Amino acid sequence: MTSLLPAARRMGPRSWLVLGAIAFVALLLFMARDSLAPFMIGIVFAYLLNPLVKLVEGLLPFRRRASLARVSAVALVYLLVIGLLAMILAFALPPLFNQINRFFMELPQILEESQAVLQTQLQELQTHVPPEVQRQIDDGINKMGASLSAAVQDTALHSFSLVTSTFSVLLGSLAV
Repeated sequence: MTSLLPAARRMGPRSWLVLGAIAFVALLLFMARDSLAPFMIGIVFAYLLNPLVKLVEGLLPFRRRASLARVSAVALVYLLVIGLLAMILAFALPPLFNQINRFFMELPQILEESQAVLQTQLQELQTHVPPEVQRQIDDGINKMGASLSAAVQDTALHSFSLVTSTFSVLLGSLAV
């Protein structure tokens, strides 16, 4: 008895094998995604820097020797990009660290001032609001304070993690 599907739509053993191989490779890539991130960043950098490398390669006096010209052009462009990144970091990081340091130095004062403002508002509120509503407001303020404290800690942790991850990626991409 013949199949109701046309020949183009039937999947034979070879098609299943190819589909299984593609699924296996996709699973391997998914499992190794953290390890492959620096290589992907390196591929993107190579792709973005290729036009500049070709330009420098064409400007070199020994461009007729293709392999020597290409290696020299890649080395020059990478040195130029690394030097540019180092200059940017040298000028950007000190002010950034100074601002972060100043923020953490002034944070206790900011918190004290905000607490004083909240206390005055709370005292004014207590004179005009019934005790039952005051309890509900106090509970809400306590919950909000705990949530705010957790959010500040979480934000600081994520900020630190972001900075360290950025440096790791930059160093990893330079190594690749």
